[in-house]
Amino acid sequence: MSPSEKAVDSTPETGELGKWLVLKSIHVKGKSITINQTLKALNGKTIALPATLQPGEIAKVEMTFELPKEVGNECQTDGIDVTLRLDASQ
Repeated sequence: MSPSEKAVDSTPETGELGKWLVLKSIHVKGKSITINQTLKALNGKTIALPATLQPGEIAKVEMTFELPKEVGNECQTDGIDVTLRLDASQ
């Protein structure tokens, strides 16, 4: 816990940001899927993208995240490292 967070946060747990940060949706090639789950809930889960790629094709994947207003100061100065594993099959 950082000094600035300690002044306003009485919750010393680690991983607070992952508990609150919500993946709202994923957008690929003009198609979207709604997720609405926290990163903690998604940990280890598989999400199928809403589009397929042709050989040699490149697509931009956009993810929309939200930190809910009710979080308050719990996540002040927190950071999070996320590992995204992408499996592709033909």
